[in-house]
Amino acid sequence: FVKARRLLKHWAWVMIILFFLINPFYPSHWFVVTVGLTMLAIVAACFVLICLNEMPTTKIKTTMQLKWLKWFGKYSYGIYVVHFPIATIMRVVTPVSELKEYCPLLGGWLFVLAGIILSSMVAWCSYHVLERPFLRMKNRFAY
Repeated sequence: FVKARRLLKHWAWVMIILFFLINPFYPSHWFVVTVGLTMLAIVAACFVLICLNEMPTTKIKTTMQLKWLKWFGKYSYGIYVVHFPIATIMRVVTPVSELKEYCPLLGGWLFVLAGIILSSMVAWCSYHVLERPFLRMKNRFAY
């Protein structure tokens, strides 16, 4: 069981590195759609299995209790809901190909970083304006 856990850790890291080597900034590319998304799902499954197997250890426990991870957990649904429209608008306003002309190495990464920041900001506003008031009302209704 220990060998299987070590193998799982190594495969998770290999998959993460391979995913980022295939350049995930072209979501409609055939390789990303077929192999890339499958690799990402396998990495996520490996990460969940590692966390389930090692949760009592202090490294995983302290990592999972980091404030910025909790923050993303709190607003993750909002980020999920708004990221696609924001990315679509960003592609129309500033195509990734133009960014890569000005800054070949960082163009795609800057696009993704800007998308994460914008999505997080919109999700934060959505949570405080819409979701939180409705969460406060949930005990008023029987279901």
